[in-house]
Amino acid sequence: MAYKDKYGVEYSDDGKTLVAVRYPKDFVRTYEIPHGVTIIRDSAFCGCEDLELLVIPDTVEIIEDNAFDACYSLNELVLPQSIISIGKGAFVNCESLTTIEIPYGITSIKRHTFWNCEMLSNITIPNSVTCIDNGAFEGCIALNGLNLPDSVTSIACRAFSSCRGLESINLPARITSIGNEAFANCNNLREIYVPQGQKERFAQMNGLRDFRNLIVETQN
Repeated sequence: MAYKDKYGVEYSDDGKTLVAVRYPKDFVRTYEIPHGVTIIRDSAFCGCEDLELLVIPDTVEIIEDNAFDACYSLNELVLPQSIISIGKGAFVNCESLTTIEIPYGITSIKRHTFWNCEMLSNITIPNSVTCIDNGAFEGCIALNGLNLPDSVTSIACRAFSSCRGLESINLPARITSIGNEAFANCNNLREIYVPQGQKERFAQMNGLRDFRNLIVETQN
């Protein structure tokens, strides 16, 4: 049987699952999730437009789909290293979020995870991530440079589409596929760095065929 705290946040009876904010339009600006919570359910904070600061304890392991969708004011958030799964669209339309460090152990940045996070300019991706899924960072217009870890092997369709501030990107040697329109509408993209001797291989990937002239081989 679920219970609600004084802020209208509903939890499972054992206190391990944060189920939902029942009155998102009237939610507080700062909230601390209690220690012991392991799962933040899908759409739990969806529509909490005034939430600015959220404290997540190091007991949380799973953030489900669209958990923070349309938290327009959220600008301070630290993801603990205990998190092993972040769902699709988890931070869609978090327009005020500027910095995010993805926990080590996350292997896939799923579809639309950071879609339209317009102020997101600082992203740290750990060396455990192998796949960046469809539209994962689409519309992150403040992002101007990106270093992908050596672990990344695939970038899906529209993963960085409409990142209009993106000027350069470093692609690691293990990448085997880049999907269509992965960098579409990145109008300020000037340089795509790839390992020495691999320009032609990268230029044949679907998402880079229109960017051949921007591909630069790095020196060993």
